Amino acid sequence: MRTEMTRRNSKHREREITAEQVQDLIDMAQKNSASMLAADEINQAYMLVAIFNAADRVYGLWPDSSKPSGYAYSIMKGEPGSAAMRRVAGNPDMLVAGVFQQDENHVDLTRQLYKMLDGCGVNDEAYRLAWSMWLGTVPANIEATKARVRADIFG
Repeated sequence: MRTEMTRRNSKHREREITAEQVQDLIDMAQKNSASMLAADEINQAYMLVAIFNAADRVYGLWPDSSKPSGYAYSIMKGEPGSAAMRRVAGNPDMLVAGVFQQDENHVDLTRQLYKMLDGCGVNDEAYRLAWSMWLGTVPANIEATKARVRADIFG
């Protein structure tokens, strides 16, 4: 598995990033997406969690025609003040990754599920539940997951 990340100065902590950095994130996300789409749903889930585990900060990007780059973004792991950022506080560089998501809700869901996975022991029931839901967020399953949720809500 090859995931795409870059080093970034950890002193640059504000949420707004430059157009060049957004383009770097888009390029990384395209490479990560290409790797994931070549895999089945289980391996996509493992690849996505590996990206999160390896990076100090993970940005989720989704299509947004109102943005100059065509993508909006949000931090999914490594928000300023988070445990991930405290770990790299003394380190001038941090690993940054970008992954595509369908929309801002998908970003929020993935962020929350990763926090659940990261905060549980692998033998915990909460971990098994989070992993089951994590499988629903990967590219191979997201459309089916959205359809299932719509059916649950609207009947």
